[in-house]
Amino acid sequence: LMLYETQGLSSEDPRVTTVARSLWAWDEYAITWTNSPQTTGASGATASYEERWYEIDVTSYFTDWLSGQTDNNGILVDSEIGYTPPRFIFASREYAEADKRPHVILEYAW
Repeated sequence: LMLYETQGLSSEDPRVTTVARSLWAWDEYAITWTNSPQTTGASGATASYEERWYEIDVTSYFTDWLSGQTDNNGILVDSEIGYTPPRFIFASREYAEADKRPHVILEYAW
């Protein structure tokens, strides 16, 4: 998973950004921080508040989804538990600069 950090606050201490599989289906127009789904299988990357790309390995998620072992209910991007901000903002799928929107790189082997 490739995520682009849009806020350059390089004077802040690095922190771990986590990505985990959602355990149940959710609706992007109804989700809030108080009703966010439980997750499992977190992967992480240390982020340093620089405007740059961060890569987080989600290979096992896709392996499980494609093999039918688990349902694809999406993923949740978050911080370490108990972390207090300043803001850490990744470009979304609606971000004005299309080349900085999140994407997944899939490599297939036959």
